[in-house]
Amino acid sequence: MKKVIKNLLYDTDTARLIISEVGSGGTLIKRLYMTENRAFFFLLIASEEIVPISEAECREWLGLFNYNAYVSVFGEPQKA
Repeated sequence: MKKVIKNLLYDTDTARLIISEVGSGGTLIKRLYMTENRAFFFLLIASEEIVPISEAECREWLGLFNYNAYVSVFGEPQKA
């Protein structure tokens, strides 16, 4: 799927899939992607909407919901 948002192309075929989120009933809800230029976006499955997010938002979301995916994208975080 390709969409142009604020003059930037977001393409699920060429972006790296980081993680898929599945709902309680086993239904796919959204996917998180990273482009080759390190832009991040969600693909909302039900509405086929692409939602760009900042790197900071991506770090926050992955840090809260999937540590292993966080490490695969950003490396080990600094210890508190």
